[in-house]
Amino acid sequence: YDDVNNALKLFPNEEKYKKFKWQVKGRAQELGIKLTETGEEKPAVAEPSKPQATETASAKPESPPSGGVSESNPAPEPSSRKAGSLRVITIAGVKVNFRWCPAGEFMMGSPTSERGRDDDETQHKVRISRGFWLAETETTQELWQAVMGDNPSYFKGNDLPVEQVSWDVCQEFIKKLNSNARSGLHFQLPSEAHWEYACRAGTSGAYNVSGASLDSLAWYYGNSGYDTHKVGTKSPNAWGLYDMLGNVREWCSDWYDDHPSGDATDPTGPKSGSFRANRGGCWNGTSRDCRSAIRDRDNPGLRTNNLGFRLELTDASK
Repeated sequence: YDDVNNALKLFPNEEKYKKFKWQVKGRAQELGIKLTETGEEKPAVAEPSKPQATETASAKPESPPSGGVSESNPAPEPSSRKAGSLRVITIAGVKVNFRWCPAGEFMMGSPTSERGRDDDETQHKVRISRGFWLAETETTQELWQAVMGDNPSYFKGNDLPVEQVSWDVCQEFIKKLNSNARSGLHFQLPSEAHWEYACRAGTSGAYNVSGASLDSLAWYYGNSGYDTHKVGTKSPNAWGLYDMLGNVREWCSDWYDDHPSGDATDPTGPKSGSFRANRGGCWNGTSRDCRSAIRDRDNPGLRTNNLGFRLELTDASK
């Protein structure tokens, strides 16, 4: 492993070598071993599929600065609010844009005719009875650092999505936000239903902007260069939401289970389970992984460099 050029000769092709190298790095990270390699400048590249997962205990954050939550751009009054209306919240000195997702109905999952679909995407009607606010982009490393005082991400950059954050440690982050928010303001992870409803933004096809190319909407294996990218640099959907189909996958609040076969109102998943759901495509996912209906699940303690999250906001006072 110390000499990648010699190591490459042991493998039948470069892709098999890249997969092996990814697994070595994941195991080394789990054991706390720092590796030094020669012959390459870029980090290890996963095959165009879900990378080798590395499960570790959630790291306890270093003494973070306490950051307040305030409103930079107040929400429009309900009477004038429409899909995609903007609301800006300042969290620990970092401005975060939220977009309004109104109450409504949609078909969750995918039709059996959709190319690349999985068996866990049973299509069914879902009613969202109350509107909510969803962050315009994934949570950035700048925001995470401001709230938690550390940066666990593999790829570094203030405007990049934070990754290598487990579902469990995301709850610690959200708890800090809620402890500093005014009464009635509540942050959380979106449910799978809220996530897909917001992702689709009124569309019903495989991708969330009708007629647009995937390259214009998402960072995925075909265009990412094997890195995450600055949030909000691809085209948004009709409600002003970016990166729903790519860059990093996103944790949801639900325990993972099969979709129901019948209609549902405000579903939040089963009461218990072994894996937490996550949604969306990622920098090393294929085009089929970028579909609006794609589902995934992982151990809530998992930290990996293609999985982050975005915030949902509800406001009981408005």
